[in-house]
Amino acid sequence: MTNFYSKYDIVIVKFPFSDIKAYKARPAVVVSNSFFNQNSRNTIFILAISSKIDTKLEFEPKILDWQKCGLLKQSIFKSAIATIETNMIIHKIGYLTKTDREHLDNLIERIIVEEKRR
Repeated sequence: MTNFYSKYDIVIVKFPFSDIKAYKARPAVVVSNSFFNQNSRNTIFILAISSKIDTKLEFEPKILDWQKCGLLKQSIFKSAIATIETNMIIHKIGYLTKTDREHLDNLIERIIVEEKRR
């Protein structure tokens, strides 16, 4: 049985190096909803989180309550969404606060709306 992850969970994910033999543990936030997470083929959608604030794009928001959700450093939501297998998740470390959930939802909406305009 696999672990169940909910939207807005902060997880540590195995991001592989280019040789795929080693990985680095990185934080991400689950963005797929409970319906998808319960009925998928052991895959979920995640959005990357980064502590490299100095390289953030103008529309990538800071995570305001980063300590409350289990992150070790001040971080941002990256504009990178990926589908991963749940076995790539090492463990859950926290959950976004209401304010940060709103910022994440606004970012995702902006990514989708901007794409529809093209």
